[in-house]
Amino acid sequence: MRAPTSILRTWQVAILVMAGLVLGSVTLAWPFGRDQGNYAYPAWVWLDGGMPYRDVYVFKPPGTVWVHALAQTLVGPSMTALRVFDLGWSIVTALLLANLAGRWFPRPGVSVVAGVAWLFLYDGFDFWNTCQTDGWMTLPALAAIWIMTVDDASPRPRWPAWLAAGVFLGVAACLKYTAVLFVVPLAAVVLRGPRELVRLVVVGLGVGLTLAVAGAWLWVRGAIPGFLDSQLGLVPTYVIDTARSGSLGGTLAVFVDRLTDLPELRYVLVGVVAGVVPVAIGLVRGEARPSLAALALLVAGAASCAVQGKLFRYHYLAMLPGTALFAALGVVSLLSFVRRGQALVLVGIAAVLLATSPYPARWATLGQLVSGTLTLRAHWATKPFRVNKMSVDDNLAAADFIARETAPGDRVFVWGYDPMVNVLARRKTVSRFLYNYPLAVAWGNPAYATELLDALAADPPRLFLVGSQDATPHVTGTNDDSRQLFLKFTALRDFVTARYVPAATVARFDIYRLRTE
Repeated sequence: MRAPTSILRTWQVAILVMAGLVLGSVTLAWPFGRDQGNYAYPAWVWLDGGMPYRDVYVFKPPGTVWVHALAQTLVGPSMTALRVFDLGWSIVTALLLANLAGRWFPRPGVSVVAGVAWLFLYDGFDFWNTCQTDGWMTLPALAAIWIMTVDDASPRPRWPAWLAAGVFLGVAACLKYTAVLFVVPLAAVVLRGPRELVRLVVVGLGVGLTLAVAGAWLWVRGAIPGFLDSQLGLVPTYVIDTARSGSLGGTLAVFVDRLTDLPELRYVLVGVVAGVVPVAIGLVRGEARPSLAALALLVAGAASCAVQGKLFRYHYLAMLPGTALFAALGVVSLLSFVRRGQALVLVGIAAVLLATSPYPARWATLGQLVSGTLTLRAHWATKPFRVNKMSVDDNLAAADFIARETAPGDRVFVWGYDPMVNVLARRKTVSRFLYNYPLAVAWGNPAYATELLDALAADPPRLFLVGSQDATPHVTGTNDDSRQLFLKFTALRDFVTARYVPAATVARFDIYRLRTE
């Protein structure tokens, strides 16, 4: 595949940045979901001198904590600050994808349409399913592929570039292990014959170097035992036991069903269908290698989603780069049949997509926020931010109580499924367990209960909160909420009874205060 030396022009960059700001503006009014709170906390602990895995139980590879720490350092620790950071991350991702699209398919419009399509698809997800690692990992993965694409036009080998591509791919793997599947589109870009395998070997060295550095960081900071405990202990069983199907055929059936059933995923399906014919034609005509790379990009993202088994909405984020490229090829191919009024047709397509999307309603809400007729707190108390019976507003109410009743250095422990409260209150917890998921699931380590009780006894928190109405059986494997689990955990209940007195009930949290005598 011969890659042109030019990159995006200034006007193309301007269009993509503007599209990113307009489409992404709706996300700035969103709070954390549970996952965002779960990883914002260990990032805060790390920046404050602690260590993920060692001091806080972390479920995902370390890259998630790195990104949250970077966001907190560059923008700030608030929920809105993370959204601002994610807005910038998404725009950079769109620029990378557009650059790739323009290099692979140097037809007018493909690059810009691909970038805008990615932004439209990504920001079409909601507060719970954005700022997730399945979306974040696509940036370093695309950076690796982009480096190899640029190097494809070089007249001589550039070993440092290949190594850098491997480093970026390694960073993607540190965000999500399934990022290694993006080797497939990378190979489609690089390979012309057996001799080209050496390039992939160098890329592999870059991946290995990144993972070695990450491992050294964990080792030096004494976090290897905690890392292995989660990544080789609870996490694999969680993946297996919460899979939507135990067979490949069943997983594929659910995979397709969700594409047709869930509103934001229908646009993913439309984008893929739009590009099927252009890509198929390219495979048998003069664009075989770039079409193969585009197909491989889509397949890698789909595989990343499917192999996780759970098929949560945010797992489909890995498909968005390939989907956006397919959509761009479909749109540009359609326009090629229109002799007059191409701009009008393009505007019509955009108008239909926007009119059927959640963007108009979200922009209207954003207008209310900007004008002052609606506050963020009131906005976050509305139905879109209530998942099952858990709500952001409940967490904010508990955090407000904690901030009023404790000093900044006081410890606060929350026995619940939602790890956001400590982050919002800016109060650290006790023990590695930010929330009770590791102790709630049937596949947890029995030693965790003793570890938690020992930590609480050694450093009793100033406040002890017990949540309720937070059962998530599809994730935990139990119908019990945190209050029911607390009552069944006799040793923990006795600890609280002996050392604490009831202080208040705030939203869905019962709050106990440490006895003063």
